[in-house]
This record gives sequence, structure tokens and C-alpha cells, in this order.
Amino acid sequence: MTCQTATLVYTQLGVDAGTTHTLTVQSRNGGCTVADVVQGYSPVTIRNGSTTETFTCSGLARSADGGLLAASCGTEGDLTLRPRPPEQVGHVCGEIFQNSAEVTGVGTDLSVSQIEACFWRAYQARMTTTLLYTADDEVIVTRTFTIQPSGGTCMISDSTRHAGVAPGSSTLTAVACAGVEQRDGGLLVNGCGADGTSFVPPGRMPSPSA
Repeated sequence: MTCQTATLVYTQLGVDAGTTHTLTVQSRNGGCTVADVVQGYSPVTIRNGSTTETFTCSGLARSADGGLLAASCGTEGDLTLRPRPPEQVGHVCGEIFQNSAEVTGVGTDLSVSQIEACFWRAYQARMTTTLLYTADDEVIVTRTFTIQPSGGTCMISDSTRHAGVAPGSSTLTAVACAGVEQRDGGLLVNGCGADGTSFVPPGRMPSPSA
């Protein structure tokens, strides 16, 4: 087995909290080491700073459902990563999370503006690409915007999934959109059927305490 240094970021979202796992594989002493850096966040930690723990896993394997299994990660135990949702296509620019206080990038070192710029460049270049936008407004809803080239134009789609719903569930809805444009430092996704027009806002810092 050839071991090459690689990193995978996996984010789990709940109703009012979430966890980002950063799995890193490295070659060491003729073998492979697998580490999982776990960052937890919630409405409280987003305001006061997230918590981070690091675990060493015994190995990495393909799970029965086509995902990945990081085995025996210390007190964390086994970590199962579900397969990529079918609505995500091509390169994933990143995920943007918005709550009542701020807009941030999730599970990446990229800023919100860099994630949005990636999607905008892909739209202009007609490249198959995905942007995830999650908003926390009573319930957490993730919208998956995708670009797929079709002839000389781009096909844009908007897939909506509620937190806690497994991939492939019938509650996933997908509609075609008319286009994307830059607006007020963010992105405007136009004419998405019954979803209408969506604004993916630029990043901003939490509002100062009163």
C-alpha cells in the first residue's frame, strides 16, 4: 500500500450544533498514520470560540455503504463518513454557514469571500462545481448550488436538504435556477423555481455586544 499525505474535511450538522472532522493521512516510519482533528461548534461556541480535540486512529477503510471508516480514534471510537450526497457534483468550493450573528466558512481555511469567488469563477468558466450554503433560522437548511456546463451555457441548480435528513431522502428538493451574479459582496442566485432568488451573503464579524 502506498501512503500519500492527504487531508479530508467532513462536517456533521445537527439541529443547533455541528462538528467538523479534519482527517489527515501521513506516511511515517514505513506506514500510514491517520489523525482526526475534531472541532465542535454551536450557537454558544460560535460566539465564544469553538472547542478542538485531536485523536489518533488505527486505520482508514472503505465502509459497506461506499463511505469511509476511520477506526479506533481514541475515546472518539470509530468515525463513519457517509458517501458524498448525490446532489454534489464536480469540485466543491466550500461551505458557508450563516446564523443570526455571523457568516463563516465551514471546515476549511478559506474565507467566505474566497469560497464565493471560487464559485463565481467556475460559473464564468463553465466548470462543474458545487457551493454549499447552510442557514440556521429556527431549523438548519443546507442549499447545494451546482454548476454543470451544457453546450455553451451553464445549468444552475438549487437542492435543499433539512438538517438530520439522510442523503437520498424524499425530502430533498432540487430546482433549476436562471443564473448567478455578484451582488453587494456576495452571490445572488436568480430564479430558482419556487425557491425564488437566493442571496449568499459575504462574511461578517459577530455584532458587538450591547
